[in-house]
Amino acid sequence: MYRFCQGEALLTPKEITACRASLGALQWLAVQTQPLICARCNLLITELAGSPKMSAAREIQEMIRELRKHSTVLKFFKLSRVQTWKDVCVVGLGDQAHNNRPKGVSTGGMLIFLACPEIALGKANPLVFVAWKSWKLKRVAISANDAEVQALVETEDAVYRTRLLLAELNGAGVRSAGRELLTGSINEVRMVPGLLGTDSRGGYDSIILNESPLLGLSNARAALQAEYLKQALPACGTLLVWLASDWNLSDALAKKKKECRQSLEYFPKHRRWMLKFDPAFMISSRKQKAVSGSPAQQWQQQVMSSEGFLYPCNSCDFIPCMFDLHR
Repeated sequence: MYRFCQGEALLTPKEITACRASLGALQWLAVQTQPLICARCNLLITELAGSPKMSAAREIQEMIRELRKHSTVLKFFKLSRVQTWKDVCVVGLGDQAHNNRPKGVSTGGMLIFLACPEIALGKANPLVFVAWKSWKLKRVAISANDAEVQALVETEDAVYRTRLLLAELNGAGVRSAGRELLTGSINEVRMVPGLLGTDSRGGYDSIILNESPLLGLSNARAALQAEYLKQALPACGTLLVWLASDWNLSDALAKKKKECRQSLEYFPKHRRWMLKFDPAFMISSRKQKAVSGSPAQQWQQQVMSSEGFLYPCNSCDFIPCMFDLHR
């Protein structure tokens, strides 16, 4: 018991084996049905492979207690405003945690949802969980913007695959080869609305606004990936939006802190969310919470008693017209 209270004490080989067994069971749950523990499991695997401490064993026990008491229940339901499969909007939210692993490695997190096209207007919308992922970024990021671009590339790829799969399942497949196959696949993807969300102002500006050779990024590799997104998003008809960090649910898939999971813990209770943007949010999220409360509190005050929140027209010129909402 005394050793267990010492968080910095190193684990014995027997304790490491027991932690790995428990973490393996938790990892299976994280991948299948429990996105709230996905980031913690991913980061704890790295900790156990390095210098495992007693604090890691305590975190594993806390996750077990949490799942036994409040486990996430996934529900698949019909979106009431969707008439055909072409009305379904695939939403991808991506985030990163810079330098939170050994040797300067960062963590990426993503969430993929299905929603009504009105989600692009910032309205409150029912969201259906489709996929989630927490992973180690492939390249060591020298800045937060570098890590954000890497996470966005992976998230955009997941959105693309989900849209292509949805189109293929509904009979929009192509029967050609070579270059025509790629062109046909892009045409299929464009049949399904896609939305990509980020809370990174630097990443958003480099992709949408910046026209300099390196797109305002300090790293050439990150600039190449940002250039890929700059070309791929309009080609596939994907809308990139910048939202407040408190409203980015994927924050819980990249970080271990409890405050990063508050929004995602609240979301399953109502299965509704909105991509809230405010061009004046230049203050930190901590100060915003002190003034306006957490996203869950704002949701109760603003959304449940109204039709939702609309983006200001001057925030992004192509948001209102990107999706045809009156087809």
